[in-house]
Amino acid sequence: SHIKEHAEKFSIFLDNVVEISPDINNVQGVLERYRTLEHCRNECKRLLTDEMKGMLEMKRELNFILEEKVGYFKKLKNSLAMLTVRKKKANDHFIYWDRTLKRLSSYIQASKEQSFVLKHGCYDLYQTMCRRREMTPSIKKDNIEDQLKFIRETIALYKDVLRVAITVKNNQAATQLLKSRGQYSRKLTLISGI
Repeated sequence: SHIKEHAEKFSIFLDNVVEISPDINNVQGVLERYRTLEHCRNECKRLLTDEMKGMLEMKRELNFILEEKVGYFKKLKNSLAMLTVRKKKANDHFIYWDRTLKRLSSYIQASKEQSFVLKHGCYDLYQTMCRRREMTPSIKKDNIEDQLKFIRETIALYKDVLRVAITVKNNQAATQLLKSRGQYSRKLTLISGI
């Protein structure tokens, strides 16, 4: 019936293949060629399956390596971000200390200038006081401490002289006032009684 019909069609097909193909002599040759082709197909299928398995394994390994590298690059990115922050802080610290250093340098320069002015002013005052006291300057220009000591002593001396002068002036004024009132002799009597 149905199988017979297919078998007959297949038999006719094989006869036609033998007639058309000059290198195949009989039906057995067609079957041999079919078996050879089937064997090649199976071998190719097995090789492709092995290749696919190898490629899938390689894909898994590459995915694993990729995940590792992505993690590594994320760590590097975080490290870079932290280094950027640290660089900014270091730069801010550098700017702060640079400005501080510049301020200190200008302060030191101003202090040097003030020291220079003070040193020369002190020496000029010392020389002036020596001339006023009719003394020869004996203290060296760099010895500010002794110059200041001399200036202090001279000022104290001038204060004492001023106090004596004021006292004498006041006594003279009092004497003149008493003379004008006629009480000068009474004051002398009072003073001699003391």
